[in-house]
Amino acid sequence: MNETALPSRADARLDGASAFVARVVRRPLCRGIVRSCERGLRWWRGLTDPSAQVGPILAVVVRRTWRTVRLPDGTVVRAGEPIGMVHANNARIEALHQPGASPVRVAFDLRRQVVASLRELIRLSEPSQRLESVRAFCATTVFHGPLRRGGFQRAASDRSGSRLATLSFQAVLAALHPRGLSPRQRAADRRVERVWISRERLRQYLERRARRPGGLR
Repeated sequence: MNETALPSRADARLDGASAFVARVVRRPLCRGIVRSCERGLRWWRGLTDPSAQVGPILAVVVRRTWRTVRLPDGTVVRAGEPIGMVHANNARIEALHQPGASPVRVAFDLRRQVVASLRELIRLSEPSQRLESVRAFCATTVFHGPLRRGGFQRAASDRSGSRLATLSFQAVLAALHPRGLSPRQRAADRRVERVWISRERLRQYLERRARRPGGLR
């Protein structure tokens, strides 16, 4: 059964809180504050550095994990090993949502750019490239659905993010996206999650995709 078919009271409260956040953030002053904070946080994390850009839509910085993580495909990342922290380039995603742009076209362009960025990520993981020491990548996001279709999975030791973290992500979405959160998807379905993929699993996914009709488009 689909877990979202019977929303819990907690889900309903999160929906209500998300709608309230979206209404507040869409006010010009609040929107400007959130956008400024988002840009400052990305700068502090090193995501605005040109060397962090990976393909047209992603940014990746290398950090060392503080704990041992076993990925669903059996890959074990030991505490202290480098991992690639994957982030969306929000400015470039925002640029896709031009006034009058078809949602279908936006979704197609976003998917194409994500795949192109994942191809570049694998290239940068090859010997003598800057990410050659990274065996696994992770992303903390509310858009875990599309990433899961690309092979990313949540580790058994990871839990969904807190309500506060989820609302913070959704506030940024409301500030960047002209329509805010999609009315077709409940806010409770966009809880923050950390999802992982090993370098080998990502390579296998891209190789399978390349063999499909139409290749990597």
